[in-house]
Amino acid sequence: MKDAYTYILSNKNRTTLYVGVTNDLERRMFEHKAHKESKFCAKYNLDELMYYEHYNFMIGAIDREKQLKRWHSKWKWGLIKELNPELVDLSKPWFDKDDMKDIKAYQNSNEISFQYASFYDRWDPESSLRPE
Repeated sequence: MKDAYTYILSNKNRTTLYVGVTNDLERRMFEHKAHKESKFCAKYNLDELMYYEHYNFMIGAIDREKQLKRWHSKWKWGLIKELNPELVDLSKPWFDKDDMKDIKAYQNSNEISFQYASFYDRWDPESSLRPE
């Protein structure tokens, strides 16, 4: 059994949505906030986590991702607003000032692969909101 997540991102203006799947939501959000690894998300500044679902197996998350990608935007917004009516970035509590510096450094680098050591060295799962 391995954790998997289906998630929905938007930009600050809430004009575009992106549906994705990952086995590590914190790492993936780090990448999205740095505008790396996804040209579509970088182009539309999609770095705010609006919604996510946890799965015990990747196949469930992938099936849900495919389903959500077929949905109309209005349906996706309805789903998001059920659990996140204020439309806040659910990942915001995961990143402090030092993390944002790491993200900025990664964003400005030409590195293909980035070590998240400084972020994970400081990560305290007991003290912050974290995906289940």
